[in-house]
Amino acid sequence: MLFAPAVSRSGPQKILSRREVEVLLKLVQGCSVSDIARALGLNIRMVNTHKTGLMQKFHLESSADVIRFAMNNGPVQAAAGKCGTGAAEAPSRVVIEPA
Repeated sequence: MLFAPAVSRSGPQKILSRREVEVLLKLVQGCSVSDIARALGLNIRMVNTHKTGLMQKFHLESSADVIRFAMNNGPVQAAAGKCGTGAAEAPSRVVIEPA
């Protein structure tokens, strides 16, 4: 699991789809949008849509912000393999609560 499910009752919670988690994991691995599209069998526009959704959910402005957020609010598990080695293993739904 990429993120530990949030249990706290305070503050806003965000739910990430399986695909958002897969895209997020690939971003953390250092993959480009085109690498992510190729690895997950998506077109580039769909990857950008998922990335934009992540940025909007957490009010982030760049890919670097997304990665920083993932590392600070994860915890992010060590990503097995390198970019392009196939689909990331992700739970069907993830709930996180920003710190």
